[in-house]
Amino acid sequence: ISGALCAGVFLYIWGEKGIWRYLTAVIIANFMTILTIMLQNGVSEYMRQFITLVSTFARVTGPLMLKAEVHELAFCLGGFILLMLLFPKYIKEHPILFALAGFGFLSAFKRIAILALAVAFVAGFLLLRFSKIRNSYHISKIISLVLIVITVLLLGYIALVKNDFFTDLELSGVETSGRDVIYRHLNRFYEFSPGFTGNGMAFTVYQMKQMEGARIAVVSAHNDFLMMFIDLGFVGFLFWYLAFTVVRTKFFGREKHIRAEIFVFALVLMQIINSCTDNTLLYPLFSLTVAMLMMSSDFDKRVRNADRRFFGFISEANKSEAERENSHGQ
Repeated sequence: ISGALCAGVFLYIWGEKGIWRYLTAVIIANFMTILTIMLQNGVSEYMRQFITLVSTFARVTGPLMLKAEVHELAFCLGGFILLMLLFPKYIKEHPILFALAGFGFLSAFKRIAILALAVAFVAGFLLLRFSKIRNSYHISKIISLVLIVITVLLLGYIALVKNDFFTDLELSGVETSGRDVIYRHLNRFYEFSPGFTGNGMAFTVYQMKQMEGARIAVVSAHNDFLMMFIDLGFVGFLFWYLAFTVVRTKFFGREKHIRAEIFVFALVLMQIINSCTDNTLLYPLFSLTVAMLMMSSDFDKRVRNADRRFFGFISEANKSEAERENSHGQ
């Protein structure tokens, strides 16, 4: 909620331009960290480890890259990169921001974030292309169908976790970064059944803090959907998921704003993939970024065409723009 309110303030003050001011602030903060590392260790050494990191797809991660690895940052910058890739006009308008965002995204290398960005971009790109030959009604139905199918897949994923799928991965030689230990610890707190009513919000986080024998402080399940399932129960999880996905895409796609609906769907899809192996819902900066990107979709146009305004006030700039649009329409 706080993230949505902060995003609303940015957009209320600056309109859609607010997202670029926000991105600039994020990049400046990130590059202060990167430049500090470069000054302490040398630019050439940083770039050498950066190239190794990217070329090996994070199989070889140098100590400088570990210092530059801010997990939350990769997810945040990924959202902006997705926006700019789906709507290339933004790359032309902000080429420097795009380049810096890409560099920061790769410096904070997260394989799941790269996969999520790739899948979300392909899905969004295909839907945007399809929207040129089909009306918005058909596109909206496709989005709803895909999200419902994902519901079934996520429930299947939770069932696999319940049945020690990650333990089997470890036994077969696949590194799960301790997730098998976490999921075995949580196994006794839930049942995969429609009758499971949940344990209450923040229960999973509390149980993570109580883990005995953990070599590090564990505060999340590294799986947002498992966390919400344990907290809310089977039915509660379904209600939450539908609000998290279908309701949001339909809200921003209302009044035939199909491009906005497609972008929000792509952003939601990216969130879903990230949340399968990470705790992105607990990242406040990422929540703020997602809220701002979603709310910015056709924001200026919606404001100009809104039937009601707060306090009955319309700025002269918006008033003149609305009058021009109306004259063109006539």
